[in-house]
Amino acid sequence: MKRTSLFVLLANCIAASAAMASPNLISNGDFSSYYTASQGGWTNFGIPTGWSGITGQIDNATVYQGAMRFATSGPRNVTRDKSYIFQSFTVADAGSYQLTFDFLLNNVSSGTGYNGAKIYLDNMYGSAPGVTPVVSPNIVFSRTYSDEYQAILRNGLAPNTWHLAQSVLLELTAGQHTLYLSSGGMDLASSAASVSFDNVVLAQAGGTVPEPDLAILLTSGLLLVGVMRGRFSRR
Repeated sequence: MKRTSLFVLLANCIAASAAMASPNLISNGDFSSYYTASQGGWTNFGIPTGWSGITGQIDNATVYQGAMRFATSGPRNVTRDKSYIFQSFTVADAGSYQLTFDFLLNNVSSGTGYNGAKIYLDNMYGSAPGVTPVVSPNIVFSRTYSDEYQAILRNGLAPNTWHLAQSVLLELTAGQHTLYLSSGGMDLASSAASVSFDNVVLAQAGGTVPEPDLAILLTSGLLLVGVMRGRFSRR
């Protein structure tokens, strides 16, 4: 009886932990999965799985050292340069959702000031003058090269530093949405500047997204409960 109660308690705890976890609505937000493609005589060795916007001929936007990097050196080559990727996702229940991510602005002093780490939701571009209905870009996060450079000069921020676990609260309606990760554009001249994103997570506010190790632990615990109950039932 005590063994049975223990098994039930363990199973209930595991189930409760799983129930409290909110799924990440963004796939491959850590950019651990990517592939190689060639097009127009060029090859991109790091196209992120699950994201759209870049092809084999793009050579400035690629997965590099485990993160999504946009090199912004200009002027722009319309064939080979791209300043954003995007992913569509579906929200089942309207409400508050937490977007978290890491970003890095590298060599900002050489880049054009208005470029940088920018995130858009649904609308990345505004409508042309005179076009109705009027659509405005919906930018939910921005940190420009100029912002970063000022923080380095005035606040003592170490250059080329990752900004970890940045957080933005979004109010989302039920249905399909699109998230854009962008560098803003290409620099006006040749530069060594770049923008990187990593660990992008979008989950319902108030819940937690289980780490991979926790998910494995929960699954292993349930399997162990089943095996042990089977052994005791045969005794």
